Amino acid sequence: MVVVQHLNPHHKSLLRELLSRVTAMPVTQVEDGVVPEMRHIYVIPPDKDVTMREGALRLSSRQQTGGRHLPIDRFLTSLAEDREGGAIGVILSGTGSDG
Repeated sequence: MVVVQHLNPHHKSLLRELLSRVTAMPVTQVEDGVVPEMRHIYVIPPDKDVTMREGALRLSSRQQTGGRHLPIDRFLTSLAEDREGGAIGVILSGTGSDG
């Protein structure tokens, strides 16, 4: 499970710690090149974007498209291209404009 959230690039995220309190699954911050494991939760680090390429999570510098940061769109597009029919996306909508 990969959690992609809008994060302020200038503040430390507490998402990993918060999720760890409510699940027995390991919760880790994504590291570049990690191959996701079943029954693990991976959270995006601040000031980074995450994509899926050749079965591995890849980190890159935060990118903007048309003046907007769209990390969820970028991840879901890469996931669909990499895994084709072998992935499921769940979107929990907030106040942002992507997803």
